Amino acid sequence: MASIYKRGPYQWQVLIRRKGFETQARVFNPKVEAESWANVTESEMVRGVFVSRKEAENTTLSEALNRYESEVSLIDILPFLSLRSPRLRIRKGRMSMPLFTNWKGAPHGEKPVMRL
Repeated sequence: MASIYKRGPYQWQVLIRRKGFETQARVFNPKVEAESWANVTESEMVRGVFVSRKEAENTTLSEALNRYESEVSLIDILPFLSLRSPRLRIRKGRMSMPLFTNWKGAPHGEKPVMRL
């Protein structure tokens, strides 16, 4: 059952407590959004399609990138890349791709774009 509490002059807090699920809590500015979120979340719980987004909402970009680096190795990616590609450079075990390339596909700085 969802409970909606007034929090200060402009905010509304929603608490949803249901057997078999963690307590869900969120704060909204307009009461209409709070009621809408509560209805959608309770509906998902009843239908059995609710997935807690708590971890995803609390994860920073830095944490996500560190997790990606530790879980996905270069060995997993290499079969899908052409090592002959002039756009791909591997240095010191790190893969880098230059943002800018000239019209022939070579990274700037390796071949002149035009000779003067």
